[in-house]
Amino acid sequence: MIKSETLGKLFAALAKAQGELEKAVKNSDNPFYKSKYPDLEAVIDASRPHLVANGICVSQFHEDSDDGRVRLTTLVGHESGEFMQATASLKPKEDSPQPSGGALTYLRRYDYAAAIGLAQTDDDGETAQGRGDTRTAKVEKPELREAQERDAVLQEISAFFAQTERSIGTAIKTIVLKGKTKAQVVAMSLDALQYAYQEMLRYAEMAEKDTPRFWEENAMVKEVVDAKSK
Repeated sequence: MIKSETLGKLFAALAKAQGELEKAVKNSDNPFYKSKYPDLEAVIDASRPHLVANGICVSQFHEDSDDGRVRLTTLVGHESGEFMQATASLKPKEDSPQPSGGALTYLRRYDYAAAIGLAQTDDDGETAQGRGDTRTAKVEKPELREAQERDAVLQEISAFFAQTERSIGTAIKTIVLKGKTKAQVVAMSLDALQYAYQEMLRYAEMAEKDTPRFWEENAMVKEVVDAKSK
């Protein structure tokens, strides 16, 4: 995976979008298994309004390959400039336009949905792999997804303080986290962590633009900061 140095804003926006997502409509027929699945258009239609509303975009790029595999890079970006991307590949059963096109469509739909956390029933893999090969996308449990998102935000908070000037970082800890211990911070809910992280970024931006004013407005913590900084 390739990603930007920070991912906090992207994760926060993606978490909000995922909270609004519903399952894609199963609008296409699988004639071999007499079942239905959501095609690429249905996956995009189910997610695009929520992604756009939260400043998120998804781009996909097809790459030619000499080994007969179909390769697709999926990039998830945020209006802040943060992004993450990964490349997946699939070898069609036959080296001809129809199986290759099916493999590409399958990868686009599968990776698009996986990148944004959209649940779908995925049972058309035989188009790319041969009639007998089907794949079912795992529907991620909400509690597991939330745990993963919490871990990601906690990592961003840790990185934030590691990169912030010591006295400024101590001030922001005192202001935003109210003297919480590490264990208490880890126990915070996902919503509380996301809000706290956004507040940290806001205070850091204030400090960077006008440090004297930052200290003036937060004189209440200066004594504590001075003591902890020695």
